[in-house]
Amino acid sequence: MKSIREIFSGFSDPGTDLVGIPNQFFRDVLGQVSEGNQLKVCLYIFWQIDRAGDFSLAFQPKDFLADTLFMEGLAIENPSPEQALKNILDQFSEQNILIKVVSSDTASEAVYFLNCPQGKRAAQQSAGTLAGANGALKPTLDIIQSNIYKMYQDNIGPLTPIIADELRETEQTYPEEWIKEAIQIAVKNNVRRWQYVMRILERWQEEGRYGSNQRDPQKDYRKYAEGKFGEIGRHYQENQ
Repeated sequence: MKSIREIFSGFSDPGTDLVGIPNQFFRDVLGQVSEGNQLKVCLYIFWQIDRAGDFSLAFQPKDFLADTLFMEGLAIENPSPEQALKNILDQFSEQNILIKVVSSDTASEAVYFLNCPQGKRAAQQSAGTLAGANGALKPTLDIIQSNIYKMYQDNIGPLTPIIADELRETEQTYPEEWIKEAIQIAVKNNVRRWQYVMRILERWQEEGRYGSNQRDPQKDYRKYAEGKFGEIGRHYQENQ
């Protein structure tokens, strides 16, 4: 009998591609999860949140149903997969793991938020109309690619709520491809500073990413070090 995706070949590098799960999950929640499907759904929620860098992320059954690889791993016989997922999400709501928000529009599906400060704020903002709920379909397990939140954590530093907000604002201003390349340039130049990444993006927006007037990123660093950050920047440059 074959299982684990037809014989698992092993983790590529356990130290470089991790998913953050709060310690409270192991202390206060894991013991409440008494069924395999519940545990899988709960871990999947944390994976999605970690990928998005957003603890205010909204969930609906369609987010799980759209991921065929994930659904293959669930043991569902009756009722339907959608109803089974609703039952699990409702159980988590009753256990205060999730917050359930029901729209005043009876045609709208309920949405669920993680029970944490960011999730509570999002639930309060979306209550009644669900206008604040994130209805976009989320990435699936068969398309696991590094996003800017993961790249920031791996190359710049810890992802704090303030940094996550800045990254979301940056995503709305610049193409994701630009942000990823700017982070790569920062790493190549050994300038692991978000301000430096932003300087590159601002310059690309002003002058064009691949225009004839594109400057050497190292010159950008010198301007960054000697200008806006003055003595702090120069001290950092001198000690490289």
